[in-house]
Amino acid sequence: MSRGKKPIATKKAKGNPEAVELTSGYSHFLTLLRFGLAALGGVLVFMSFPPVAWWFTAPFGIALFIVSLTPWDMGPKPKRDSKFERHTAHIPGSWMSIGLGIVFGMAFFGLLLPWVGMYVGWYAAVGLSFVESLYTALFALGASLMLRVLHRSTMTTLTYLSTALFLPAWWLATEFLRSSWPWNGFPWGRLAFGQANGPLVFLTPITTTPGLSYLVALIGATLAIFVVAWQWRHVTAPSSYRAPITLTGYVLVLLAVTIGLSFTPMASGSKHPDDQVPLNVAAVQGNVPRTGLDFNAQRFQVLQNHVDETLRLADDVAAGRAEQPDLVLWPENAADVNPVYNEHARELVDEATDAIDAPIIVGSVIPTGTEEKPSATNSMLVWEPGKGETARHDKYFVQPFGEWLPWRGFWESIFPIAERAGYFEPGPPDWTLRIGDTKIGVATCFEIAFTRAATDAVNDGARILTVPTNNATFGESPMTYQQLAMSRVQAVEHHIPVVVASTNGVSAVINERGRIESETELSTADVLTASFGDVPTGTLATRLGPKVEYVLAFFGLLGALGAMFVLNRLPTLERRRRKSTV
Repeated sequence: MSRGKKPIATKKAKGNPEAVELTSGYSHFLTLLRFGLAALGGVLVFMSFPPVAWWFTAPFGIALFIVSLTPWDMGPKPKRDSKFERHTAHIPGSWMSIGLGIVFGMAFFGLLLPWVGMYVGWYAAVGLSFVESLYTALFALGASLMLRVLHRSTMTTLTYLSTALFLPAWWLATEFLRSSWPWNGFPWGRLAFGQANGPLVFLTPITTTPGLSYLVALIGATLAIFVVAWQWRHVTAPSSYRAPITLTGYVLVLLAVTIGLSFTPMASGSKHPDDQVPLNVAAVQGNVPRTGLDFNAQRFQVLQNHVDETLRLADDVAAGRAEQPDLVLWPENAADVNPVYNEHARELVDEATDAIDAPIIVGSVIPTGTEEKPSATNSMLVWEPGKGETARHDKYFVQPFGEWLPWRGFWESIFPIAERAGYFEPGPPDWTLRIGDTKIGVATCFEIAFTRAATDAVNDGARILTVPTNNATFGESPMTYQQLAMSRVQAVEHHIPVVVASTNGVSAVINERGRIESETELSTADVLTASFGDVPTGTLATRLGPKVEYVLAFFGLLGALGAMFVLNRLPTLERRRRKSTV
């Protein structure tokens, strides 16, 4: 820099010889840097989910996101007698914070959910990603308030620790809101679901799935605060350098205690099945003639495919090549031609049950309305040999804009393809089917993303959890692998075996430790078999249910509201302090 020229980054503030401020060019550069960090953070969080499944990237993504929301001090250390506590700070305001949250959310969900628009158009995926990013924008707004309070505080161990604890709690609060509202929410993309391949997943029997999201965000917040403390080193007292180190110690102690508890009986199953005999289960993947929205145009062919695979299994049993199953699981929509009302469909299902000599859980659609007011339930029917339907689970968490359409007239007037949305109505919130003396948990397709489904099923005495699903409307996309990761996390949380049966995606048998014992290939017809012995189900997380999420979310809300209150009070408090020092 030549003599007589002003620095590029800063200039003297008008009216105050002590203060300096950023030049507009450098301020714009820092703004772009913030948005770049937020976008990169979203990409890293996405990379913890399938198809990449690098579980360790999630905390770094959260850390970058938090750093992008933090006030940045760019100037020299203030004089001891300076009245100004911060010099040359680049502080994101409320609107910038919201924008950073949207950029993070679009990067995260835009990469996570492209399969949503595979057959209906790109705008569906972009629209859903934008709606989901509004929740990360809400997090960004609250987090920026907390970080501004920290920036203007004395920066002690207590202030660092409280910020590190409140930030992930506020993340969980917004994740809880996204997973429950509106229309029961959309929990796809919970931080915990990206940990299926990592060691942290084994903490879920203690923490619950939402609690695992909190721990991932806590690690990210701690990393961010280390970066923040280094960046603020120009304006903090030397004693404050020790605060982030002390904070890390507290976080490590918390993780150590949680890890220790995960090795206690509280983390293993506590409920033993009433009958100690092994339970033999077969999962049938019949495949579909073609994927897409018209996968069920040949509904009888889809049904016939599953009948044929079941008959092949019956031949293997008769020849001694396979064990006699106690239960056969078909996928969601395996019999969209309802066997209760359609005679030919009933004959086909009866043929399969008689041949295998075991109950079949059949995915079907039950009409409940009229031609003028159509409605239906997405149902799983227990079909027993010689008896027909003996039990039924109607899907409770039906998905808006797919299985049903809110504000149908409005959307159909804008997007003609909206007419293809279903007319499904929710069933009762019950996720178990009784077959003889055995209870079987059922979480149909997207229901596995809702933690309530698995928790209630295990608390109700389910011996295994089944996930019948139809992936045909999403082609050969990562959707099926993301759903499989959720099933693995739920298996570990509740110490329960999980059987996934898909029409054409990936069917799998998952043990109570979340390990995949066997799985099928995409777009193939196949049968998986498994035998489950005396596996005690239910953990501390099962018994706690949603209480952990409620408490942590409330804690996060208090943090955001408290930060808002403190920032509103700070000008008054600072004026009083300055008057008292005059």
